[in-house]
Amino acid sequence: MNFFTLLPYLFLLFFLFYLYFVTWLWRGLQIVLKNQLPSSAQPAGQFSIIIAAHNEEKYIGHTLECLFLQNYPSDKIEIVVVADRCTDQTAYIVQQFFSRNIPLHLVHIQETPLNFSPKKYALQKGIEVARYPNLILMDADVQTGPAYVQTFNDYFSSGIEVLLNISKFHSNDSLLSTYLLPERLLAWSIAASAVGHQKPFLAFGTSWGYTRQAYEQVGGFSTISHSLSGDDDLLLYQMHQAGFSSGICLRAEGWGYTRIPSSLREFIIQRRRHHSAGKFYPFSVKSAYFCFHLSNFILWLMPFFYYPAIFALLVKFLIDYFTLRKSGQVFRESLTFKNFLIFEIGYLLHYLLVAPLGFVGKLKWR
Repeated sequence: MNFFTLLPYLFLLFFLFYLYFVTWLWRGLQIVLKNQLPSSAQPAGQFSIIIAAHNEEKYIGHTLECLFLQNYPSDKIEIVVVADRCTDQTAYIVQQFFSRNIPLHLVHIQETPLNFSPKKYALQKGIEVARYPNLILMDADVQTGPAYVQTFNDYFSSGIEVLLNISKFHSNDSLLSTYLLPERLLAWSIAASAVGHQKPFLAFGTSWGYTRQAYEQVGGFSTISHSLSGDDDLLLYQMHQAGFSSGICLRAEGWGYTRIPSSLREFIIQRRRHHSAGKFYPFSVKSAYFCFHLSNFILWLMPFFYYPAIFALLVKFLIDYFTLRKSGQVFRESLTFKNFLIFEIGYLLHYLLVAPLGFVGKLKWR
């Protein structure tokens, strides 16, 4: 039996794996949607909001302004901003908010210890200063609505100890923005589906939260400090392994907005850093990701060697399109055909050319 005789069987194997992944995604989403948190008033818990900021003078003021406009008891919130090796006006801008109604603490970091991820070190120092039992971690460029903290409180009051959240972005006409919308929809759906299957492994450090007890019980960042990225994914997995309950925020009022990368170069650097955490994923997650991306590549490539595969590739496109449309309904985004077309091509190139860069070379935070 030669290679070309095996092609139909090889193709069928990867197509079945692709269908398995889509089924897994849909089932997990259905579970999450079925178990949505009911809307009800909850007693106000205490929250420490930790923001790691490295040269964020353009954004930190807007972020803080949003937090000071929360519809939440001001005596139940505190904000800790960690100025991480800043050489701009970040610290000065933060100081202008000291007289406002919510306690605000500013922590200065001049140098990061050797072999310690700068962001993890900044977050660790911020958590050390924080006083409250519930922690919200967010990036310095995330804009939030007035019900942001209240939404976190509703989930935590229901028994959730680790809350995944999402941050959207304001779309524009750029090619990168067109690609990023469906890419984010897929990532959010994977994270939500994993929560539905009670096997969470994907989080987004732009905005999420956990209890201090969960953080301390897994030893904080002590076992993952060497990974440049992973202050979200790797920590989430450890907390899940330790038995802490996870959820994902599906309430729009709890979501934030962040900026998209300003250039292709910034996008590649950002994604390379994110993918670098994949080296430390558990074997089962790495294997699943590898098989999924390999099946996606094979389904694209197979029609060049086995012509009937073109029909299955068209079926894949249809399934992808309706899956992303479903994700758009869950996360309240409108997907256009242009978004879909750019995504299908861009996603393939991304995982062939960009993602592998996260596993080679020496990376820097910023």
